[in-house]
Amino acid sequence: MQMDYKRNTRYFTGATMGKLSTICWIVAIACAVLLFLRIWWVYWLAGMVGLTSVICAIVFSTHSVSDSEYDGTCNGLNKAFRTRLTEFINAELNKNNGRGKAPVAVDEEKIRYSHSFLYGNDTLMRVGQDGRRRTGRLSFTAYYLDKTRLFVGYEMFGLVSEAHEETFGVYPFESIESIEAFRPEGLSPLADYSRVSIKLKEKKTPIEFWRANDAELDDLLASVRSHLTSEPTEE
Repeated sequence: MQMDYKRNTRYFTGATMGKLSTICWIVAIACAVLLFLRIWWVYWLAGMVGLTSVICAIVFSTHSVSDSEYDGTCNGLNKAFRTRLTEFINAELNKNNGRGKAPVAVDEEKIRYSHSFLYGNDTLMRVGQDGRRRTGRLSFTAYYLDKTRLFVGYEMFGLVSEAHEETFGVYPFESIESIEAFRPEGLSPLADYSRVSIKLKEKKTPIEFWRANDAELDDLLASVRSHLTSEPTEE
């Protein structure tokens, strides 16, 4: 998906422009109502003010991006992530299939998705007109469990500047030493997510990604730990 960083940045920097555009449209509508009165001095005044308001509204709107427009970009990334993850899991499930063996399809209802806007000192943030907070970085996380393995998909996108992280992996339970979720030092109090760390027995560097703080995060930790031979670690 081609990212328009300049346009997305206007969502954060052009918030005032969007409000001014809304005000101008309201004034234009009010003037349109006054035109029906057909009082000569009201008629001409309403016409002049209404026309000026329409022009200003159009100009202001070109320098702003609405909540729905920004969400449209985010939804496009979400759809692409879900498609990529499903294809990845299907490929892994069937890569060792012999000739003539029926393909195994992933049970999509068992894939646990989440998304979070990420916070940071260098990340733009805005509270939209709908009261929701949005930032210039967005992460998607999903996991899928079968009887012997954990499938993980993770992508982080910069919406206002070029930034991208990803993890797509399959981890047999027997290769996992531990799994934990924690809040790193300095994490914004607005953050509704934690850092998940999966330590593998044969690798020094753990697999890490962000995951929303929800019941499914608890389920991920409990489910994986139930398959480990070592004692589960305390939170």
